[in-house]
Amino acid sequence: MKNNVLFIIGLLLCGSAVASEFPGIETLMTAEEQQAAGIQKLTVAEKEALNKWLIRYTVNEAPVTKISGAETEKAKIEGIVSRIDGAFNGWTGKTVFKLENGQVWKQRLPSTWIYSAESPNVKITRNWLGYYVMDVEGKRQVGVSKIK
Repeated sequence: MKNNVLFIIGLLLCGSAVASEFPGIETLMTAEEQQAAGIQKLTVAEKEALNKWLIRYTVNEAPVTKISGAETEKAKIEGIVSRIDGAFNGWTGKTVFKLENGQVWKQRLPSTWIYSAESPNVKITRNWLGYYVMDVEGKRQVGVSKIK
């Protein structure tokens, strides 16, 4: 996994020059991860489309998130469970989420979801690429990056 993270950081730093050397999703994922994701069921064209998306995403859209080793291990095992601090009205593309546990997260990719709730429960976990995803009461998920 450490080599995968280093490769993705290389993509972020070097852009398209490194992207042309992208080894493909099949090389980056373990056999178990491929099985769980169903990669073997994809056609050659579908794998190529997925690889192109992954390159575009990591080079252009994925931020580098800095968190402590202890926070990383805890998030991997159980996720971060808290509540939005106060009124919640969904997200609009650049939304900042303040949690009752004192953490502050921001929306990572543009999307919109309108939903009103008072201090809804949230769970933040890491996806298979290592990026954080916030789930709001099991209703909708959004990619997030930690600010504080």
